[in-house]
Amino acid sequence: DVKGPLSREACDKMDYTYATLKETLRLYSVVPAVTRNAVQRSTLGGYNIPIGTTVIICIQGVHLNPTVWTDPTKFSPERFLPEGEAHKVHPYAFLSFIQGPRNCLGQHLALLEARVVLGALAKRFTFKPVRENANRKHPTMVPIGPDGGLEMTVE
Repeated sequence: DVKGPLSREACDKMDYTYATLKETLRLYSVVPAVTRNAVQRSTLGGYNIPIGTTVIICIQGVHLNPTVWTDPTKFSPERFLPEGEAHKVHPYAFLSFIQGPRNCLGQHLALLEARVVLGALAKRFTFKPVRENANRKHPTMVPIGPDGGLEMTVE
């Protein structure tokens, strides 16, 4: 809950909002998979990867992996708070912005903008989903979105 003007400093204190954004991206990745081409021979999980091989990384497969995340289908922003499990798993277990040298350059700006917008909206309005099953994912839409849209009552 932000009191006063919505400044950069105020956004930096929005720990739970930040954790909620990251947990939302873990459960509902914008892009379900990415590809990379092997530029050198490698081994992955005991398999040889020759040069030129296209490797497909299923982001949802990583984000919902029960060997990585506790109760992976449960919405739990607490896992991204400073004491949460997200800080104890491998850095490549959260791939919403990819990791490594080809990660999203705008990820910090995107998460800052989201906190600004959510902070401003939450200060003025209350939102309630119209439908009970509003959190159901569309089965084929890319980027991933809600099945049947997301109608809200705004008060």
